[in-house]
This record gives sequence, structure tokens and C-alpha cells, in this order.
Amino acid sequence: MPRTFYEYDGDRIVATWTESEWDEDERDLAIALDTVERLTGPDGEWLPEATAPGGAPDVYESGYRYIGKGPFTNWHQKAKLDALDAHKNEAGEKANLNGVYFTAERIDFDVPPVSGG
Repeated sequence: MPRTFYEYDGDRIVATWTESEWDEDERDLAIALDTVERLTGPDGEWLPEATAPGGAPDVYESGYRYIGKGPFTNWHQKAKLDALDAHKNEAGEKANLNGVYFTAERIDFDVPPVSGG
């Protein structure tokens, strides 16, 4: 939390100054993170390029274009959403699901060696 300091001459305030809780490098990093988060699309694309006229698939002079890749499966999300679907089916169509959430957890196990022959 920033602290504000006051300099008095008797009962009168003659100067004030605020001491920031972050140093200049920390502020620069926070601003950079905000910029990257705002300018990166949901699939990791750099929005200034992806939304520029040169990003259109029929603009060859730009020298770049974006293509869709996938589909990919996020197994964590699948496990979580499968558990939620199972809960919805069990709870019934009119069940109140406000606040219900699930997490997925990684479970490690030993892999048996493959026998070759």
C-alpha cells in the first residue's frame, strides 16, 4: 500500500509526497504484463497482427497469415467437464448448480516396461 507523507509548518501542511509500494522495474513489468494480456487473443495470437488488414487470408503482400490448427484436447478440462456433466445428469434437469465446480488432478503411476520380442 502506498504511503503518503506530510511536512508541516506548525499546524499547516506545506508539502506532501507519496512513496510507491512498487519500484520502477516492478511497475514496468506490471505494465508489460497488462499489455501482453490485452493484446493476446484467446488462442495465443498477437491481436495487432491477427486483426490487421494484412492478417486476412487473401492479402498476400503482408507476408503472413493465420491458420487454424487442431483440434487439440486439454485432458484436464475434459476430465473436469466430464465430471460436471455426470453431476448434472445425476442431479436432474432442474437442479440448482450455482456454485458447483470441479477440478481435475494429475495422478502419477508407474508404467510397466514393454516386453519386446
